[in-house]
Amino acid sequence: LRRKTPEMLDQLVVNGNLSNDSIDFLLTILQGETSDRLKAMSDYWNSSEVAEGYSEGALGDDNSLEIFSQKADFLSSQLNNDDAVLDLGSGTGLSAKIIFEATQRGQKTVRFFGTDISKLMFDNNALKDRYENFVVADLQQGIPQEYRDLKPKVIMSIGVTTYFNPDGM
Repeated sequence: LRRKTPEMLDQLVVNGNLSNDSIDFLLTILQGETSDRLKAMSDYWNSSEVAEGYSEGALGDDNSLEIFSQKADFLSSQLNNDDAVLDLGSGTGLSAKIIFEATQRGQKTVRFFGTDISKLMFDNNALKDRYENFVVADLQQGIPQEYRDLKPKVIMSIGVTTYFNPDGM
């Protein structure tokens, strides 16, 4: 991965998907010690520029959630009134919003709980008024204490599990 990454990152720049500053950051993370990488990643997601840019882009028309959207009614059919849904790495809240809307179509009242590493990301969260509780926390440190006894019916984590630290989880 370390050998192929620079080549893959260069292609992302050519395609206009990534800036040179982002490449430098990603290479620093990949080449550092694990603890340094985790701290750098935390700092990255907590920066206002990253959180605001990600939120603005993701809150728009995002085709990457299309398949998830198609499965939302099925997921909703598995939920009952008062079931808890835990959204790990809530980000912009789009995935929770999709499930929320599906439960509304099914006339169900489901409780949503969320967590994200970035307070700024939560500030731009599309579903923030629907969460029964939201905790700003770094999942590298494990599931937030507030949720360890929750026993949710569904745990969702769209695009975030790749950042989990297995030791912390």
